[in-house]
Parts: sequence; C-alpha cells; structure tokens
Amino acid sequence: MNGRQVRFNLIDWTLLPFGILLLKALVASYRIGSDDREKAERTITGPRVFTVTLHGMSLGLLALNKIVREKNRRLVVMTSPSRDGRLMDKIVAKFGISVVKGSSRSKSIEGARGMIDAVRAGEIAMLTPDGPRGPLFVPKKGFIRMVPASDAKLIVIAVGVKRALTFGSWDHLFLPLPFSRLRFNARDFDFVDPQSDGEEAALLERMKRELIAVAQEVDCPITRGYDSEGNPRR
Repeated sequence: MNGRQVRFNLIDWTLLPFGILLLKALVASYRIGSDDREKAERTITGPRVFTVTLHGMSLGLLALNKIVREKNRRLVVMTSPSRDGRLMDKIVAKFGISVVKGSSRSKSIEGARGMIDAVRAGEIAMLTPDGPRGPLFVPKKGFIRMVPASDAKLIVIAVGVKRALTFGSWDHLFLPLPFSRLRFNARDFDFVDPQSDGEEAALLERMKRELIAVAQEVDCPITRGYDSEGNPRR
C-alpha cells in the first residue's frame, strides 16, 4: 500500500465521518430569507430541471438541497471516478443527493446517460461546468449535449454570503460561516442547441458571462475581485 493510498484511507475512515457531521450541523444553521427561499423554490419547479453553477459554490449550495427535499425532489450531481470523487460521493450521499459518475469535459451523450435519465425521472440536475479542475469560470462542453437530450429547462444558479471561510483552491471554494444568511439567485438560460463550432463557442462564452453575473448579483465570494468577463480587477 503506497503513501497516497494510506492518506486516502486515513481521510476516508477517520476524518470524513467526523467532517460530515460538522458539515451537516453547519448547513442546518444557515438562514434563508423569504425572498431567497422563493427564488430557490422557483428554480426547482417544472418536471425537468437542469441547473449549472460554479464549482466553488458546491458547499454553499448544500443549503439548496434542504429546500429541494422539502418539495419531494432530489438533487443529482456528477462526480469523477477519482479518489477525490469517491470522497465526494460519500459526502453528498449523507445529504440525500444522487451521484452519477462522469466528466463535464465529454461531448458524448452516452457518457452522461445517467444524468439525463435522472433528469427525465424528475431529479434536479446540478452541474459545475467549470470543474473539476478549471480554469475558473470557463464552462466545458458536456452540458451542451445533456440539456437537449434531457429536454429540460436550463437555469444558472448562485449563492452569496457576506462571511465565509475561503480555501486556496483554483475554484475559490468557500464555506459560509455558522448562522450565516444565504442569498440565492437564479436566471433562466436561453439555450439554443449549437449547430456549428462557432455557435458552440458563443454559447460557452454566454454561459461564462451568466455564471459570473448571477454570482456577482448576490455578492458571491468567488467573484469578488473579478469583472463581468472574469478578469481580475486592478
């Protein structure tokens, strides 16, 4: 057994269970105003819903899962088959979130069949198209094929908070502090299936701008210090 496997087992068997308990208690402490709750509830209406957000919002948006569950719906996310992905599987499972293995980099419909089937069955898909390794704000092509194949509406979502613990990762991952008041934002994305490389590039650029815009409107920690095109402010 090599050193990496030993470290993985240590996290998996000892640190992860304790961390999940703390995370669940932390998420339970968050406060959501009536207006923001209404936005979140509108997001999950409709028989087939496909949401996209920034990778760094993964922890902040765990609070959305509670609202989804109250409406007798279920979130489904896509995780990688890597060691990190296996740890993430265990975390989201404790929140009642479904998992599909795959990659947002793939253009293949077959590679995302599990996600498409879940959406058709009524689950709420949440994809982070700038993941799993970045660059920040830059969406991959995978969602372009999943949306028309699932016949779902596409919504860009974001969560904002004044105070949060931020991590030094490429995605500016953040964790709202205990008892924080969260703000939700959502915007329908006008999706038109691209028929050429040029149309595809234009759609990806428009998605990038929407991801940034919805995040900035609720003062998301990820987009602080960036302009509307994702460039660092001087």
